[in-house]
Amino acid sequence: APVPVPVPVPSPAATASTVPPATTSTVPPTTRPVTSARRPPTFTSASGATTNAGRRFSFRVTAVGDPVPTLFHSALPKGLRWSNAGNGSAIIAGVAQAKSAGMVEVSIRATSAAGSAWQVLTIRVQCRPGLSGGPLPAATVGRFYHFTIGTHGYPRPTVTESGRLPTGLIFKRKYDGTITLSGTPKPGSGGAHPIRITLSNPLGQVTVSYTLMVKGPAA
Repeated sequence: APVPVPVPVPSPAATASTVPPATTSTVPPTTRPVTSARRPPTFTSASGATTNAGRRFSFRVTAVGDPVPTLFHSALPKGLRWSNAGNGSAIIAGVAQAKSAGMVEVSIRATSAAGSAWQVLTIRVQCRPGLSGGPLPAATVGRFYHFTIGTHGYPRPTVTESGRLPTGLIFKRKYDGTITLSGTPKPGSGGAHPIRITLSNPLGQVTVSYTLMVKGPAA
């Protein structure tokens, strides 16, 4: 009788298929460039400044924005100069002259690729009071007389007159700041007439003495 041959039975370890573990691929995130938003120019400096004629003055104009703005300006009071300092700023400096006394408006523009901005800078130039016009010319009894005395100063000075004017003459303060002495001297007003004019403002006071000679008989 045939002898049975044993059939080998494969072990579970031999029949199990080995599957390599799944791998997880890491994709780096997309990096987007960071861009700064443009900002139109804006002024950060004051819109007014005060100086006294004859004294050193310095004022910084500043503006911000992205990109940094460039500054431009209109005419300045005489004696002051503009210097661009970079980074959206400029310096107004110098010694203002008395002829610029008053309120001077300076138009300033800040401009960049993001836009433009405007500002009106008011520079207040103060000045001590003063008189101009020289000595008074002589008057004549019975003839019309007119003479103008110039004044300056800021704030606008107050004016006071003292002394005794010849009969027929009067002082008048005009809208442009000048003083006029006019009229017709009456008979009997001949001779010398001392007159004093005083100007005053917060920066000081000045008094000028005049002598008006009137040709003709005195009283």
